[in-house]
This record gives sequence, C-alpha cells and structure tokens, in this order.
Amino acid sequence: MNTPTGSRIRAAIGRWTRRLGVDARLRRMLVPTLDRLGIRHDVSMGNVNDDIRRVLLRTPADLREPSTDRDRSPRVLFFSVRGIGSHMPVQSGKLAHALSQRGAAVWVAVCDEIVPACESTVITEYSDVSEFLSSQHPKTCARCYGSARATLDAFGIEPILMSTIATSADRDEAVALRNTYKDAPLADIFSATLDGMDIGEHIRTSVHRFLLRGTLEDDAPTRAVALKFLESAVVAARVAERLLDQLEPDCVVSHHGIYLLGGVVCEVAKKKGVRVAAWDTFYRTNSVIFSHDSYAYELRAEPSELWESRELSDEQRARVLSYMHARRWGNQK
Repeated sequence: MNTPTGSRIRAAIGRWTRRLGVDARLRRMLVPTLDRLGIRHDVSMGNVNDDIRRVLLRTPADLREPSTDRDRSPRVLFFSVRGIGSHMPVQSGKLAHALSQRGAAVWVAVCDEIVPACESTVITEYSDVSEFLSSQHPKTCARCYGSARATLDAFGIEPILMSTIATSADRDEAVALRNTYKDAPLADIFSATLDGMDIGEHIRTSVHRFLLRGTLEDDAPTRAVALKFLESAVVAARVAERLLDQLEPDCVVSHHGIYLLGGVVCEVAKKKGVRVAAWDTFYRTNSVIFSHDSYAYELRAEPSELWESRELSDEQRARVLSYMHARRWGNQK
C-alpha cells in the first residue's frame, strides 16, 4: 500500500504500537495481517528504532549524523539491506554509520519490492507452492522494506532504492532468460550463468531455503520455483552492475554472501574486481562473523579427512556435545 493513505496507516500503526507499549506477542499477531494487506510497516521491530534514536541523542552532535560527503575513501556499498529479522538492518545501520564517522563514503541499497522472489520468504508463508508462484512479489516484501527503511531512518541514513536503478529492460531480459530455461531440468537451472557469472549457485541455495528442504525433487513445482528465482537473479544482477558502475566502491558489503540478493551481488563484485565483505550474526552470543568471500563457503572448505576418522577422547566428546547443545539453544558465550 504505497499511497498517501498507506503512509498515514503505517504512521498510525507505528504510533499506536509504541504509545501503548504493545508487547511482542501482539506485535507478532499483527504482522501476518499487515503483510497480507501489503502495508509496509516496522511493527516487528518493536522499540528497537526508538532505542537507536535515544542512543544517537546521547552521542556528540558532530558524530550523530552519518556523513554525506562522497568524495572520501574508502568507498563502501551495503547491498540490499533487508528488514526480515531485526539484526539485519540494525547491524548494517550500525556498521554503515560507524564507517561513515570514520572517514568512509558509504551507500546503502535497499530492495523495495522489485524482485518476484528472494531469500526473505519461505514456503510456510504460503498455503502452497501455487500461491507463491502466482504472486507478483513475496508476501514479506511490505514488512521487509518497511522495517529496513524505518531502521535506516533511525540511523539518519537515506538509502538508495533499487527500484530507482532497475529498468524495464532488466525485467524483459529476466523473463527472456526464464523462458529459455522453462523446459530445462533442475540441474541446468542451477548451472545458469549470466555474462559468465554463476547465478545458478545462488538460485540453488535460495530454492533450498525457500522450500526448507535439504534435498530437492526435479519435479514441475520445484522447477517453477527455481525459474522464479532465476528471473529475480537477473534483475538483481543488473541493478548491482549499474550501482557498482555508478558508485565505483572499493568494497561491497553483503549479508551472508549467499542466496539470491546476497550472493548475486558478490558475483557481480568479483567480476568487476571489487572486494567483498560478507557478514552475519554468529551463533556465539554478541558476536558477528565476517568473511572476504562467503563464510558459508569458506567454513566448509576444510578437508573431511582431517576429522571423519578421528577418535575423540571423553573430554573432546563432552566439548562437542556441549557446543551442539549451545547451538540448539543459542546460549554459547
């Protein structure tokens, strides 16, 4: 609901939830209804954005606002900051703000409902696969963009909207490539390239994540899902290319470095010789992991023969079990 009326509704919802101190349970109940109505909102963020503003108000005035000076170095582009999960826009906003105050020229690009599929949604959001396939955008778009934009606003960051970079030619190209693969087996879709860039790998990881499956059947519904992600990958790649050409960043920051938006921008950056930094909050409490590629790939590069036949002592086994318990419950210190 991107209209003046929609803006008034969003503002009213935000004021209502904050003033009445709506608890987390009620906020979670509101979110599906607002998503279904297509109303952009930041209800799921609770009072996080108010907390950000309060912290910044206690910050010295000369450090409160991110710099708008673009003639500085290094030049850093945060690509596709998403609002699904409060940690994503908060961590990206904190890092962008901090880099700006330390002399970097910083840009933040946000997807504002321009792709038909992305990693921000999963099958459980839909009644079945056919509902997802018939939708123009993911159900989570309104919440994702609304939350990301509200948090960046709290930091004083004006994002680049990807809709202002995408063109109708991008969408035509995406549909054309999708039609090229419409009768192809799943393996061929997952091997798709675009100007030499491996977009198929990021389509594959996105389909796994969307369907919440470790193994995939090469059937018509799965192929249709993969084709929808293929179409999205083309649009994301062209937007990323245009942004990198215009801004000439020294570094691109991506969440995860895998999946559709996070992975495709890494492919574009590598092709253009731009350094990549991928990040995510880690399993250890109050920690963040960074990688100069994708930690998801780097951490699985260890040869399995180093450990697959290893006999563990009682102490080592206890440490492994303790770690797995902490992974399950999220209490690793």
